[in-house]
This record gives sequence, structure tokens and C-alpha cells, in this order.
Amino acid sequence: MIQPIENAIEEIKSGKMIILVDSEDRENEGDLVVAAEFADKEKSTLWLLLGVV
Repeated sequence: MIQPIENAIEEIKSGKMIILVDSEDRENEGDLVVAAEFADKEKSTLWLLLGVV
């Protein structure tokens, strides 16, 4: 579900990981984003697992 950027900022501030997607008329892909201060072993593992899909 696509959300307003304000929601994404709040999620990142609270330590959650989000998927930031670009426009359908560009690459139409997403990037996993988390604030560096919340990047721990569990989130890094999730990056590795989801990043290969």
C-alpha cells in the first residue's frame, strides 16, 4: 500500500524499516530503508533475506 511521505518519515523515526518505491515510469523498484541508528543484526538479516527476492 502506498502511503504519503509523511507516514514514511514517522515510521523511519520510530525505528521501522520501510520499502521506498519509485515511479512506475522509472525502474518501478523498491529500496529497503531504515535509520542508521536502528540498523541492528535483525534488520540486516531481513535486508539480506528480502533483498534477494
